[in-house]
Amino acid sequence: MIKTQNKIDSFKKEVPLDTDVFFDKLRGIDLVKTPFSIFDVDLDFDLLLGKLHKSDVFNVLSFRGGDIFHVCDDPNARKIDYGKSSGFFCLHTDGQEFVDIPVVAILYCVKEGRADIPTDFIDSVDLVELIKKKDLLREIEKYDFVFTDRNGNETRRSIIEKHPLTDLLVMNISLGSDQCSFVPKKEDVGTVSEGEQLYKDISDLASIEIAHTPHYYKNGQVVVFDNARFIHGRGLKDLKDVDMSDKDRHLVRLWLTYKK
Repeated sequence: MIKTQNKIDSFKKEVPLDTDVFFDKLRGIDLVKTPFSIFDVDLDFDLLLGKLHKSDVFNVLSFRGGDIFHVCDDPNARKIDYGKSSGFFCLHTDGQEFVDIPVVAILYCVKEGRADIPTDFIDSVDLVELIKKKDLLREIEKYDFVFTDRNGNETRRSIIEKHPLTDLLVMNISLGSDQCSFVPKKEDVGTVSEGEQLYKDISDLASIEIAHTPHYYKNGQVVVFDNARFIHGRGLKDLKDVDMSDKDRHLVRLWLTYKK
């Protein structure tokens, strides 16, 4: 397994920041040097959104007609479908619907829900390095990553891309998802079935051979991370047969890009 330094700061119990102080800290984050941060915040979302819309640093990326999105489990959900991955369920980059994905993701925990279900984060830079070591890079270059939304609309991008802020190679991708696939760039360079197998192989590599860091949400936590670099999702490789529905957990998500 690749040994990765822990890029996620440990959460410390402190007096919660107010919204003004949190916004100042958010503006000051160097995402290249600090790709993952955790804050304890007494957050006023309306105040934060007002500041962000007036900011000279950020653009707020709307999703489905709104600036914020509530992340909650389907109340009718039972067991999670693992789809095409043998280990993790849908490790993903946020914003697959967009050609240019959100660079900054903010997750605010309104209600933590079950304490035994972490969200796992892996560094896609590590995954790219592993792909190189496995001599899979040339094979991957034959395919595009395709995301299909609920309405059947497709977004196509390169499987491996240059990070928008650095020269690092990253993967803006979802793994282990039935909404995603590797599709040949040209008819004569690969087949659909070979793309399906390659997609499964990459999903399994992320599950088995890449170091992952579990995060357990606490009420009032704000997680700010480099969405172009980190893939995240329910890390359940040791809990595949457990009822993992978490109807009590409630996160609020906000996406940002940097103004040029």
